[in-house]
Amino acid sequence: WSDQESLTDWTPTSTNTAGTQRLADGTRIVGAIRGRDAIYIWTDNALFIMRFVGPPFTFSFQQVGTNCGLIGQNAAVEVDGTAYWMSENGFFRYTGKLESLPCLVEDRVYDDINLTPRQHINAGLNNLFGEIMWFYPSSSSGVVNRMVAYNYLDSSPERPVWTVGTLARSAWQDSAVFGKPHATEYDSSAETADSDVNYVHGNTDGATTYYEHETGLNQIKAGQTSAITASIESGDFDIGQQGLNGDGEFMMKIRRVIPDFLAQTGDARITLNLRDFPNDTQASSSLGPFTVTSGTQKIDTRARARSISLKIDNT
Repeated sequence: WSDQESLTDWTPTSTNTAGTQRLADGTRIVGAIRGRDAIYIWTDNALFIMRFVGPPFTFSFQQVGTNCGLIGQNAAVEVDGTAYWMSENGFFRYTGKLESLPCLVEDRVYDDINLTPRQHINAGLNNLFGEIMWFYPSSSSGVVNRMVAYNYLDSSPERPVWTVGTLARSAWQDSAVFGKPHATEYDSSAETADSDVNYVHGNTDGATTYYEHETGLNQIKAGQTSAITASIESGDFDIGQQGLNGDGEFMMKIRRVIPDFLAQTGDARITLNLRDFPNDTQASSSLGPFTVTSGTQKIDTRARARSISLKIDNT
C-alpha cells in the first residue's frame, strides 16, 4: 500500500506509512471488497481480513479461513456486515467466523459450470427481496447464462432458501445507487443497437443490453415489449411414516389443491409433475395443468406418485 494521502509513494521508509505484506496461504490474490469494519481479501485458497491499526504497522492481516478461496474476482458481496462468496468448494459466508452455506442446489450448479471464463462469474445483491445472486456460465457456454440465488432473509439453518434460473446478467448494481437494481446482459450474437437508425456496423463480438429491474411486468428490449414468462418449481418431495424419511418408499395421493396466493392478479397455472420411480421421466398428472383464477376455491387433482414436484407459472 502507498503512503497515507499519496497515490504515488509506494516505497516504505522510516518517515512514511507505505508498506507491504505477504499473505501466507494461496498462490495468487483473486479479489477484495470493502466491508463494514475491514477489507476482505481472497486468495485462490483462503480468506484474509485487513484492518487499519495505525502506526507503526498501518494495517493488520488475519487469516480467517482456508479451502474457501474466491472463484472469480467479482464473485463476492457484503451485506449487513456479512460477506458472501462463491468458491470452487461451495458457497461461504463470514460473519465473524467462517461458515459453509448449506446449498440444496450445489450439485446442479457445480456439475454444469464452465470455470475457464471464471472472471465472468459475478455476484449481485437485491436487497429489495433479500437475495444474493451469482451469475455464471454453464459448461456449454463461454458467457454468463445461469443464475443461482440465496435468500438470506427467509433462510434458516433448517430451511435454506435457494433458487436457480436462466437469468443471464454480466454485471449487477443494487438499488442503493439508482433506487432500482440495474444490470447488464451480454448477447454474443447481437449485431445492432436499439433502433433502426443506430446500427453497430462491423460489430462481431456481440452487444450488451442495460436493464432496470423490478419495474413493470414486461421486458423491454431493443424497443420491443414482451411478456415475461415466469415460473417457479420445487424439487421432488416424498412422504415418510412415523417421523422417518420417505425416500420414495411410500406412494402418495394428492386429492386436492387449495390456492392460497397472497395477492393474485390474472391467472396462475399449477402443474404437478409426477414420478413413480427415481429414473422415470416427470409427467404431469392426467387432469393437469390446472388454471387458478382469483375466484378458484379448490382443485380436484387425483394425482398419485412416489415423488412429486410442484410448478407454478403465469399464463
